Amino acid sequence: MVADASIVNRVVDLTIFVVRSGMMDRRQLPELENMYRQEQLHNMSVILNGVPTEQRGYGYGYGYGYGYGYGTETHEHKKVKGLKSIFSHFLKR
Repeated sequence: MVADASIVNRVVDLTIFVVRSGMMDRRQLPELENMYRQEQLHNMSVILNGVPTEQRGYGYGYGYGYGYGYGTETHEHKKVKGLKSIFSHFLKR
């Protein structure tokens, strides 16, 4: 897969990898990431395809409010898992 992309890269403007969820061997992901970081491929993109519908979500909300308060407050910031949670099903292989 990656060797073919390197050969074709000489004559293309864009490189797109279409990866099916749960099918690609995740040991290949670091190689793709290295190629991206080292800019070895022109405009490299990855499309994650076939993600099970029960594991995806979408939401929309709207709200309006008014309030008044007094005092001091501290907030604890938590790390966001980011894309790791999106790709968790894919990475289980």
